[in-house]
Amino acid sequence: MQMRVALACLAVVIAACGAPRALSEAATSSPSPSAGSPAPTPPETPARAAVEPLARAVPFEIYLPAALRPEMPVVASLRAAVDPKDVRAGIGDPVLSIEVSAVPGGKPALYLDEGPEGCCPDFGPPVTPKVVVVRTTPTEVRGEFFAAHSTTGGARLRYSETSSSGSKTTIVMTGWSFGPYATEEALLELARSMRGFGRQAPGDTRLMYYSTHVSHSPTGHRISVAIRSGAVPEAARLIDAAGREVSSATFEMPKPNDCLRAAAAVAAMQVIERETQEIARGALRVEVRVSGGAWVPTQLVASNCHSVE
Repeated sequence: MQMRVALACLAVVIAACGAPRALSEAATSSPSPSAGSPAPTPPETPARAAVEPLARAVPFEIYLPAALRPEMPVVASLRAAVDPKDVRAGIGDPVLSIEVSAVPGGKPALYLDEGPEGCCPDFGPPVTPKVVVVRTTPTEVRGEFFAAHSTTGGARLRYSETSSSGSKTTIVMTGWSFGPYATEEALLELARSMRGFGRQAPGDTRLMYYSTHVSHSPTGHRISVAIRSGAVPEAARLIDAAGREVSSATFEMPKPNDCLRAAAAVAAMQVIERETQEIARGALRVEVRVSGGAWVPTQLVASNCHSVE
């Protein structure tokens, strides 16, 4: 009888010890497929926590690297894809930008840019890329590796992931020379660990583009927010971290020589100079007043246009 009790206890201990290991291996060992349903990104990763607030605002499948070192701080934001024909328009499709630092408060060690197929062009000096194999199963996926073009410039890997629905997401990884992702092998290891984040329902948040203007006049600084298409809100307001209204403005037609001029409407809010930097750091948020008088939250996309006078 004592022997049977001991064996039963041993079985319980083995089961309890084995379960976390199985979960850990499932979260880190399987590469996301280039077709079919990719394994989900583990919910506890810093990358997922940083990206989750932005996921509803993007129209493409997001992928995150499960092999990313868990102790590295991650910051995510949205920026407008650049239109080479009109940079000042500033309202291209949103691109997800992820910045990974080596240590808290340290310099970035890795950049990830993701967007719809064809986004995220290479803006560095002309470099002939090397064709590399990201993975071979279930189908072969190839990418382009760009060697570092200076002692401080980073090597880059550009390739595309394909979701189960057939849509493609272009991914560009840039690892700087002083960090752990500076080599071809390190970037390929990250790419092979990519997991699909999962599409999110849009919800009530409005997608808005913003630009800043810094003036020689103390009263001339402003933050402009714009809507690209759809129903135009009545007004916009800036809210600080304490929930106080900083500034507000009604929406008007954009001026032909200003940033965001291709938008459907723009609201230009007067601010102090310090606040033109705070919005990029997330210290300020924007709400818009819609028909009926309700104020609703927005998801901000950084434009590629900022002006100084």
